[in-house]
Amino acid sequence: MKIEGRNLSLRYQDKLVLENISFTLESGNRLALIGSSGSGKSSLIKGLIGLPSFYQGEVKVDGNMLTNDWINRFRRRVGYVIQGGGLFPHLTVKENALVLVRSMSLADDDCDKRFTMYAELAQLESKLFPLYPHQLSGGQKQRAALVRALVHEPELLILDEPFSALDPVIRYTLQRDVKALIASLKKSLILVTHDLNEAKHFADQISFMHDGKILQTGKFLELKENPKHKLIGEFFTAQLAEF
Repeated sequence: MKIEGRNLSLRYQDKLVLENISFTLESGNRLALIGSSGSGKSSLIKGLIGLPSFYQGEVKVDGNMLTNDWINRFRRRVGYVIQGGGLFPHLTVKENALVLVRSMSLADDDCDKRFTMYAELAQLESKLFPLYPHQLSGGQKQRAALVRALVHEPELLILDEPFSALDPVIRYTLQRDVKALIASLKKSLILVTHDLNEAKHFADQISFMHDGKILQTGKFLELKENPKHKLIGEFFTAQLAEF
């Protein structure tokens, strides 16, 4: 799935949170949106799926204009994982995963096969399937959320700070497993993070955001060695400093 955003702006009530943002995600590529809290990273991806809609600009998906009439169809082509997993508390792990796929007119056996396949790929243990979110650890919740995002076989995967609340060991293990899974499935990816090492680990391209704007897009070394704004240089220095 190729996505092109042009001159995108977004307001929350009277506050301008995104201003004239443009970007391109080629099919099968991986883009990281990075920057400090409040820079507009999550607002950009929420705008892409129409929660809320951009008040200015246009989005094209595979060359076709994304309109309000098509937004629900587009959402079905996207898998979305947020910090903490965002699982429905009243549903089991398996029920959470099958919420969307059961609306796709698939037979129950096919739904079960998909769930089992992606649970194995995400290394989600079968003993967790009948449990509820409050019975899971942080890492287990994120694996369950990943399965839910993948089981309807989306073309684009969006990860919004999915690892930030985890302890370092679980975070490292889950990052490694998720990167391998994404590579094996050849999915397009948008990752929202404030962690440079995470962006480097996952992404082909990095877009640095600040105050609702993209200041620079490029590969990790390009932003590190040739920052076009002093804020980018300061951000890299602060995160990569050796103590």
